[in-house]
Amino acid sequence: MTDPSDTPRLGRATFVILVLGTGLLATGWLGDVAMAMLGLGRGAPGMGRKQWALIGVGAALLAAAWISSRRLRRGVRALWAAAPSASVPTGVRLGWWWGLLTGLIELSILATKKLGNGAMIHQPMDVVWMAPASYGVVLAVTGALLGLLGRFVRLPGLTAPMVLLAVWSQLRTFGWLHLRVVWALGLLVAWQLARPAHVAGLNTLARRTVVPVTALWLVVVGVVLFGWGRRGAPPATPPPSGAPNVLLVVLDTVRADRLGTYGYGLPTTPAIDALAQRGTVFDWAISPSPWTLPAHASIFTGKYPQHLSANWLTPLDDAEPTLAERFAAAGYHTAGFVGNLAYCTAETGLARGFAHYEDDRVTPATIAFSTSLGRRVMAWLGYHSHFELVRNDAETVSSGFLRWVDRHDDRPFFAFLNYFDAHNYYLPPPPFDEGFGAVSPLVRSSLSMRRQWTDAEIAGVGAGYDGCLAFIDHWIARLEQDLAARGVLDDTIVVITGDHGEQFGEHGLMGHGNSLYRSVLHVPLILVQPGAVPAGQRVPAPVSLRDLGATLIDLAGIDAPFPGHSLAPTWRGAPASDRSPAYAEVSKTINMPRWHPASTGDLYTLFQDGYQLVRHPGEEQLYGLDASPNAEADLSTAPAHAQRRAAMSTALDALR
Repeated sequence: MTDPSDTPRLGRATFVILVLGTGLLATGWLGDVAMAMLGLGRGAPGMGRKQWALIGVGAALLAAAWISSRRLRRGVRALWAAAPSASVPTGVRLGWWWGLLTGLIELSILATKKLGNGAMIHQPMDVVWMAPASYGVVLAVTGALLGLLGRFVRLPGLTAPMVLLAVWSQLRTFGWLHLRVVWALGLLVAWQLARPAHVAGLNTLARRTVVPVTALWLVVVGVVLFGWGRRGAPPATPPPSGAPNVLLVVLDTVRADRLGTYGYGLPTTPAIDALAQRGTVFDWAISPSPWTLPAHASIFTGKYPQHLSANWLTPLDDAEPTLAERFAAAGYHTAGFVGNLAYCTAETGLARGFAHYEDDRVTPATIAFSTSLGRRVMAWLGYHSHFELVRNDAETVSSGFLRWVDRHDDRPFFAFLNYFDAHNYYLPPPPFDEGFGAVSPLVRSSLSMRRQWTDAEIAGVGAGYDGCLAFIDHWIARLEQDLAARGVLDDTIVVITGDHGEQFGEHGLMGHGNSLYRSVLHVPLILVQPGAVPAGQRVPAPVSLRDLGATLIDLAGIDAPFPGHSLAPTWRGAPASDRSPAYAEVSKTINMPRWHPASTGDLYTLFQDGYQLVRHPGEEQLYGLDASPNAEADLSTAPAHAQRRAAMSTALDALR
């Protein structure tokens, strides 16, 4: 084996060229990062011509130094030959060891965010085994493949890729670090740990500690999966005599005016439309928030979002009792089945009170997205978000609920179903991808991040959305049939609603969560209960989804207080004072374009007497609800509406 101390010294000229070339290369590569850190550039700038020129000159100097200096080439070969050759067992052992350490480090970072800061990490509990196992398998396979080349690849060549992947993946968990800084730091650490002086020590350490590290990982898995997060026993309190089942179906990201019963011209929801004829339809149901978590939290607690902890980074805390807790205390079986695996999982706090809650599943896609390295690889493969692959579709949600119903027929149930298929990305399966126009490939993009849209592009995206609605409607029809076949439907209060809507070019916006215009707040609300809720009736006055919980408690005959007002009197013409104001809000968004209204600050809105007042930081807008569905004319400056605006502004101040 060659002694690295025999490495020949470089000449003075070669050394100067190496330093100069490396400096120019680094300046060109990382120059924009330094500018951004000093506040002189954009947050995530691109490479300019000057930077590419510096990189080119630096690379040319390094190449010249390599070609012209025999001593430099001899020195590199001497360092390479100083290490022992690789082998498959060594590669597998080192890979598994590095993988477990990397996974445990990533788990500690996630635990710090979750336990230390109270933030959501958007990972299932199974991440405690998925992340280390994923890293271990990937790096073990990498080590085995490199070990097969042991005749040509020395141990530094085996160790460096593992170290680079491990360090790079962990640095990527810190979103504020520029990608090229991550690469630079990863290469530096990998180069240092792959030096011959460190290789033997690492190999010995891995051989001695691979079993203890594996045991530590298994202990963590056991404690988390079998010690924490276990749900309580079924309720012991007997339910009220003749208590009905309650089925709350939330159509995630579904706006009211895309349903036939709300006037849409295309047959997106024939089953829901038929269901609406057997119950009461609320023409102007208003969600308290334009995005999932605070909207669901408001439904479940009867509180407006301003009184709740649920927000962009924080889950719903246990300060307020939930609807599921009320039903469980009344002797109901409670269960939730959700398709939204970003903001409806147990981590968000929405599972509180449910004895059974089905959210995350272990699938190849779930495992792939369980690590920062896996998420980056999936992005390289063209999957921009876990929403595209990691979701429970309507069939999964419905079938899970029906299996649960078959096991719990001794008591009435309160069940919550969240259908996520109409959320971007709008990818309806066959045959629902036909019949509403050609689906644009833009449905696979981050819709709200793009500012300019043509009418044809919006129509193509809308076609995908309509197809997803038809897919949901198909499974709701199947759900009705299956419940009827079980003899359950007639004894069940069925609620069809949405948590928020979606924008398709209104006010120049796409997506949701970025404004408080009607298209993201006007949602369907249909209540069906034979004998208790009148069939074929419509309620024209604006109502808030905040009151839905109190309504279900009332219809179920449960004698327990719940925030809000029951909507049952509204189909008997009760005055507006008997229901909560149709108020909504959204906190200042994070990681969104500056031209989004919610990027400027907190927004508030109120629907009242056929008008909507929207308050942005520093301005107010007034819109009429009796105009065309897509009316965008701001009436706030019209003298004829000055008194209306002033009255609604005062009412909004009182709510705030």
